[in-house]
Amino acid sequence: LLGTNCSFQVPCKRCLRYQRIVFGGPTVTNGLKFYEKNPDKVASDFRELTLKATKPGDPPTFETDAAKTLTAEWSDPDLATRAQNRATLNTALHQTANAIAKRAFVQHLDTLKAGDELLVTVGGCGAGKGYGLKKVPEALELKQRSKAVWDSAGDQNATENVWVQQEAQRRGLKVNYLFVHADPESQWADPERGVVKRASSPDEGRMLD
Repeated sequence: LLGTNCSFQVPCKRCLRYQRIVFGGPTVTNGLKFYEKNPDKVASDFRELTLKATKPGDPPTFETDAAKTLTAEWSDPDLATRAQNRATLNTALHQTANAIAKRAFVQHLDTLKAGDELLVTVGGCGAGKGYGLKKVPEALELKQRSKAVWDSAGDQNATENVWVQQEAQRRGLKVNYLFVHADPESQWADPERGVVKRASSPDEGRMLD
């Protein structure tokens, strides 16, 4: 399903083919219709894609934004068009992408054994949750102990924590929560990794809801 040098941010030809298979066409509407026809299959395929994209030694990370890249609009090869799409289609894509990511995450939990650990990121949009998973030693230590990561979308405002905890407890899993706080007044316009800078990047950015 996925090329060895591929990433969710810039999908390879195999990923572009996957978009057509999973979403049944290039439009957001087709994506929703296809998911509703067979949600378990779509989620299972996305889980497989996530596992393929995981670096050796890392736990698989499930996130809503990654599921958005399955649509042609979110991953348009033309950078200007991609930026425009991400500025206007985030709300339209978010709920379906979130449903796919959640179902795939639960499917993965079913493969784990009691006592395994999970890591859940918590924080606002653009707070630096992804940065923490890559650069902060304490976060990296928790990540290495985990069998899966739920990288929550700030759009959900931590409302998913109860759901994750309930699903984990049903399976005897332990959950560690990584909360990332950022002062919105400084984070908004930070020239290195601020909200505005991220939103303007066609490779990784999106507008905030």
